[in-house]
Amino acid sequence: TNFVPSPGRLWECHFPSGFGIRCDTHAHPGYEMPGCFDSLLAKLLAWGPDRDSAIRRMRTALDETIITGVDHLIPLHRRIMDEKDFLAGDITIAYIDEHQELLG
Repeated sequence: TNFVPSPGRLWECHFPSGFGIRCDTHAHPGYEMPGCFDSLLAKLLAWGPDRDSAIRRMRTALDETIITGVDHLIPLHRRIMDEKDFLAGDITIAYIDEHQELLG
């Protein structure tokens, strides 16, 4: 994971929805992802009555997300959802720097 744009065509693109989930995106099947701009395809948010519920919803939402044709960071976000410091809420702005092993 190097956090650089992954230009190309999105072949498949499905983002979850429903109670406790919000997805803001401009992406759609056939979208041409340019290589010269921020590579953000979507912003996926989950909420619930408590942090654990929101994390469970986010895990499900990540599992339901389908993106093919370009590289994406869903595997990284799945690893974060299972990492002990994240689950404990022991995070800072330096979280990724402190957990380089997640970058796999």
